[in-house]
Amino acid sequence: MPIHLQELTDTYLTEYEAVFIGKEVKAVSRLPTGILQLDAILLGGLPRKHLTEVYGMTSSGRTSLALQLIKETQRQGHTCLYIDTEHSFDASYAEKIGINTSNLLVHFPLIADQIVSTIPEIVKDAHIDLVIIDTICGALPKSELERDLDKSNRSVAGPFWVQEVPKLLLAARKHDFGLVVINQVRDHIGTTSKIPTNIASIASNASLQLQLSSVKTITNEGINLGQRILVDIKKNLLGPKIEKAEVDLFYGTGFSVESNLIEMAIVYGVLERRGSWFAFNRNNIAQGKPALIKLLRDDPDLFQSLYDTCSLISKY
Repeated sequence: MPIHLQELTDTYLTEYEAVFIGKEVKAVSRLPTGILQLDAILLGGLPRKHLTEVYGMTSSGRTSLALQLIKETQRQGHTCLYIDTEHSFDASYAEKIGINTSNLLVHFPLIADQIVSTIPEIVKDAHIDLVIIDTICGALPKSELERDLDKSNRSVAGPFWVQEVPKLLLAARKHDFGLVVINQVRDHIGTTSKIPTNIASIASNASLQLQLSSVKTITNEGINLGQRILVDIKKNLLGPKIEKAEVDLFYGTGFSVESNLIEMAIVYGVLERRGSWFAFNRNNIAQGKPALIKLLRDDPDLFQSLYDTCSLISKY
């Protein structure tokens, strides 16, 4: 690197904390979701230092995906901050699906101002790898709660987030954590479509947008066991833009990473179907998909071996 460029780099590193790397390109660091098909599409998972928006209708699996992200991030040895604006976090359920609640920071803000003040303070004092806001519409700014409705009927929540979302994104880039915002949808006036709320402030700053929707009910002998969730990538500045993944979401246990792994392993040829049996490395290991799901849950080594083999094939 030329001396004058090195001096310029040193100056910016000191004054602005920017990084100049010349002709080298650093790969984006990612946080795996644990869902093989989704990780393959996203080239390894959700990006650090970027904003990911997850939105969908009620009961489309948004919070379940947030909990899955926390579970996998903890499994990787990292720390998470979960901001619950709806004050509905169930610690017993979280522990049931595999989340270590003793190693999870949970914040229950009363107003939106507490969100934007709390995140920078926490990430400054503690190493946080993933921050999830669930949902961003669940807390109103103080100015919105105190405004006089007789004088103005224009909401100030939108302009508030226009100013504050870039600040949160700046904190994510400075402290190297992934920022995930769970959002709701509303009717698009004049059409039959649904769009996420605060779309101007969040969508414009998001590098990744995931839309969740239920496409099928999973039943057994007339009993509803869960839903088939479609994860539709609406925006992706860091990878394939138009991709979709389908994942099983079971009531009481969350997203089934085992079911998705089985499906992808069959596609990749890692698992072989022999009638009702499944074979791995030419050996029958389980009869029927429910039995194989249970086996993978009970045998972490087998799950990891299957996952690693499929990951190599997916090349992420």
